[in-house]
Amino acid sequence: MQQLSELGYSTIPARSFQEAFNIIKTEYGSLNDIYSKSRKILMILIDYNLFTTLGFDASLTIRSTCPRISKIPIVAVTDLFTEEIRNKCVDSGLNDCLIKPLKIEQLEKILTKWATED
Repeated sequence: MQQLSELGYSTIPARSFQEAFNIIKTEYGSLNDIYSKSRKILMILIDYNLFTTLGFDASLTIRSTCPRISKIPIVAVTDLFTEEIRNKCVDSGLNDCLIKPLKIEQLEKILTKWATED
């Protein structure tokens, strides 16, 4: 969160997938109206090691709940990067992975790549 702040981004922390999902709903009022307002959430960062739902179910849920939510880039942050994890990321609808320890240059590159507004 500190690195995001240094790059000029604000953050909304969540301790679990359910909390994050509730934040998304609160920010937009209705999941169906997510893009009828200005885009508030540019990216969702998920700590791979702290998933409280099984495996990659969190990203699959986000992708399948509402097509408009599915457009928000989701990036996993992990220290367990392997080819198998990379494949799971792709298969579950994650856009990318960041490797811990996270360097601000990596974060900036991912933000530039995925969080550009349409």
